[in-house]
Amino acid sequence: PPGDFAHIDLIQLGFSYASMVLNLGTGCGLIWLALCGHRQDLQRIARTDSLTGLLNRRAFEEMLARELQRVKHNGKSLVLLLLDIDRFKVVNDTWGHLAGDRVIRQVSNTLQKGLRPSDALSRVGGEEFVALLRDATTMQAEEIAERLRTEIADLTGWPGGAQITISIGVAQSHPDETPEELFHRCDQAMYHSKNSGRNLVTVSELPSGGLVVL
Repeated sequence: PPGDFAHIDLIQLGFSYASMVLNLGTGCGLIWLALCGHRQDLQRIARTDSLTGLLNRRAFEEMLARELQRVKHNGKSLVLLLLDIDRFKVVNDTWGHLAGDRVIRQVSNTLQKGLRPSDALSRVGGEEFVALLRDATTMQAEEIAERLRTEIADLTGWPGGAQITISIGVAQSHPDETPEELFHRCDQAMYHSKNSGRNLVTVSELPSGGLVVL
């Protein structure tokens, strides 16, 4: 005879509860994945520059501190390149901020292509970039910096037929040097390039702290 459909036996009850638990677990899993993705997006946004997609200053400073600890233990060194777009204010004042943003993006792309895969690039100011060259000698850094300077100077198609150039400071790390001290030396070398006529590469030499313009 047909069973009583109003009565749910234990097997049906078990299937119902199992289905409910699975559906609840799937829903919780999807929510958890969405929250993880959102958190990763927030972390990425907090560490990158919105215009170029490069590391921002805070993220770069954290990385530099870690890298200096690493080279301190393995006896090697790293090199910083500080790169600043020459007369960038003139670009903004003459052709507007949209043209200035275009210059920053194009310079950023050119610098990225000109660096080695192991190097890191960051935008640390309005028109200022810094590159970290891992396990590089001063001579290698000089060659890279000079190539980058030339590639930027050779870019064309700017508004009004303008020429965009960069001034570069180069500094190799010292075993007892803090990140702030290394960055300061590199900054001094870059400003020496600015004061010497721009579109130049200046190397901060160790241990004397002297400057050499290329």
